Amino acid sequence: MPAPRPASLNRARIVEAAIAIADAEGFDALSMRRVADRLGHAVMSLYRHVPDKDQLVALAVDAVFGEEPLPANPPAGWRGRIRESAWRQWRCYRRHPWVAAFVSLDRPHLGPNGLRETEWAFEGLQSLDVTDAERLRVYLAATAFVHGAAGQLAAEAV
Repeated sequence: MPAPRPASLNRARIVEAAIAIADAEGFDALSMRRVADRLGHAVMSLYRHVPDKDQLVALAVDAVFGEEPLPANPPAGWRGRIRESAWRQWRCYRRHPWVAAFVSLDRPHLGPNGLRETEWAFEGLQSLDVTDAERLRVYLAATAFVHGAAGQLAAEAV
């Protein structure tokens, strides 16, 4: 009797497998080969959907930031919006501690979910009577605090 054929391969399944491996075994365990093995496919078949490991990591990080839908009714005021954004980021980092190592605040590479989160937080800052550059600094101060705390916790857990 022939072996069962693995489920069809697509980008979403590949990213999901990568996240599961990094969550369970740590980021160092993540490789294209490990993802292929987990999905029951040849490693070269992954490259039709994801060009390389760097792109896979970028997709995985963006998927993590898309796990929670944005609130339909945002908190009132800029403080409430920034607080909610910070908590949302914190929950992502706590569910997936390895992610903090791949988020750069000085050279951000935001995917669609990260961009959506940032734009949502920025909308809440529009009521501030400050320049766009100052709004950016407010947002980055909160984001950097959460990112730094999450990164420290992840490093201490190793």
